[in-house]
Amino acid sequence: MTIIEQGVSIDGTGREVISRGTEDFPLACYTDNLSKREVNWHWHDDMELFVVTEGCADVTIGNERYILTAGNGCFVNSGIIHSMVDRENSGCKYRSIVFHPSVVGGSVESIYYQAYVMPVIQNSSFPFVIFSKVAPWHRDAVNIIEKVWMLCETQPAGYHITVRNLLSEFVLMACNNMPRATVPTTEKTARNAQRIKKMLAFIHSNYQKEIDIQAVADSATLSKSECLRCFKNTVGLTPALYIRNYRVHCAALMLENTTEKVSVVGEKCGFTESSYFIKVFKEQKGVTPTEYRELHKK
Repeated sequence: MTIIEQGVSIDGTGREVISRGTEDFPLACYTDNLSKREVNWHWHDDMELFVVTEGCADVTIGNERYILTAGNGCFVNSGIIHSMVDRENSGCKYRSIVFHPSVVGGSVESIYYQAYVMPVIQNSSFPFVIFSKVAPWHRDAVNIIEKVWMLCETQPAGYHITVRNLLSEFVLMACNNMPRATVPTTEKTARNAQRIKKMLAFIHSNYQKEIDIQAVADSATLSKSECLRCFKNTVGLTPALYIRNYRVHCAALMLENTTEKVSVVGEKCGFTESSYFIKVFKEQKGVTPTEYRELHKK
């Protein structure tokens, strides 16, 4: 199994579309330096475990924000929207294990899926866990992440079985430590989550074109004021600033992976003026687009 440099690729709904491992073993390991590339807002049907190995990360899950330092980790449940950025240029690096629930549960009809996996992924009051290593099971979870990572990197004989056993241990720990009585998601919280997914989906599908706030609001059938409130409360930015940052994010990926001229990259990512593109790119990345491409030559 190859350890992959992370680069979140999302579809029009904001769901991550990268293929995990293989069809018969849908699990992948990722590594990256957040100071070079942030993990943009996205969600996926898989479960995710990650640990910060160096520096410090700002992690946002839903509308909650946390600071994770080296040695701290997190579990993000299936279907939960999240993002990660480097905190204060700390050079944050992390390792992530993303796996489909079937890796542990097998078929949906199996006792493993029904008795252990299903209760976790359907528990609306268990969207994520921050592993601070304070609780014993948090330390055990971080140890599992590290062991799975090493197994996937070295691939000793029979590692698929050992990895599945370790992830099964984690799911059992999650079952034993998640809230016993599921607190129903409030109508407002559920509604806002769906609204944000719709607005992000609209932006991700249309960032190459001119987008005004009314169009973003219309995508979720909201007024402009409600759009601004919902967006700011969840994402922490205005829609306009998120659109600008997302365009820069997409431009950075194009600069890394294509030989298109800088002016063409800016235009394809929704910047109508080359000078403005260079200005905002440097504000966000600390270097010009040309310098960024030089730094990320493959």
